[in-house]
Amino acid sequence: MNGVSTHVNTFGHTVADALSAAHVTIGAHDTVIPATSNSLADGQTITVLQPHQLTVTLNGKKTTLWTMSSTVGQALQEAGISANLALSVNRSLTLGRQPLSIVGETPKTITLVAGGKSRSVDTAADTVNDLLVQLGITLNHNDQLTPSASTAVTEGMTVTVKRVTTKTEVVGASVAFTTVKTNDSSLAKGTTKVTTKGKDGVAAQTWTLTLVDGSQTGKSLTSQTVTTAPVAEQEKVGTKASVSASSVGGGSTAGLNLANEAMWDRIAQCESTGNWSINSGNGYYGGLQFNIQTWDSVGGQQFASRPDLATKAEQITVANRLYAQRGLQPWQCGSAA
Repeated sequence: MNGVSTHVNTFGHTVADALSAAHVTIGAHDTVIPATSNSLADGQTITVLQPHQLTVTLNGKKTTLWTMSSTVGQALQEAGISANLALSVNRSLTLGRQPLSIVGETPKTITLVAGGKSRSVDTAADTVNDLLVQLGITLNHNDQLTPSASTAVTEGMTVTVKRVTTKTEVVGASVAFTTVKTNDSSLAKGTTKVTTKGKDGVAAQTWTLTLVDGSQTGKSLTSQTVTTAPVAEQEKVGTKASVSASSVGGGSTAGLNLANEAMWDRIAQCESTGNWSINSGNGYYGGLQFNIQTWDSVGGQQFASRPDLATKAEQITVANRLYAQRGLQPWQCGSAA
């Protein structure tokens, strides 16, 4: 029986009698050669083949096989079951008398994108998490997985693992200075004077960079330490009321400042031969030869778009504003004062 020989003495007449005498029970799937109904002959050999019971759960569907094969692999081949299976046991496992249950899965081909690199993978994993375990891929806290770990693995799907890391970098940055304005009654109203020039400070900024698969995708400011404090700019703002007179040159002088008029006459004589309406085309205008930028910077537009279009009194008023800020430095003929 199954390769084991036993000698039996019996007075029976049939093969069934001999098996009974040998205490052999024939199962529903056993094969007896010759058949149990055959008559016995002296010295006759009776062969009993008892198949192995193998239960195979393939892709969730259960099948029971009765086989005379000696190994799992041979039994599956005999049953015509594909060799391209992922099994729960080794194919070389020897089949014994006890029933054996195994699980088989048909591999699915999926695309794995990890760390920015793509490859094809054959797997019998049921879920994305099982796939990662199979491949030895461990996710860190910030890593991104698509689809989710609980998603069932299907043929042709793409599983993407994005490695998310952070790093810090320290960079220098400027710190803007502030301007402190102080009223000054010695300066004409509408004029200003910088007494301390402002200077930007320097700070060390710590930034946290976010990288996905090595490429930066974002950054945020973590901290800032001022290493060199900024210097505030000190600016005086004139509040002195303008000198007014009843008339100058036949026109109204309300809001005009005719201080230092004699000095301005001397300077104008040097700058423009005293011609208060001169426009020589060299970019400088009027008796005191203002350029447009300087004229505008001290409120000249209050009177005229160009100095040569303003009256002498208006030009002197604007000159006094500039004088309050910078003295005679802007005039080449300042020495004529």
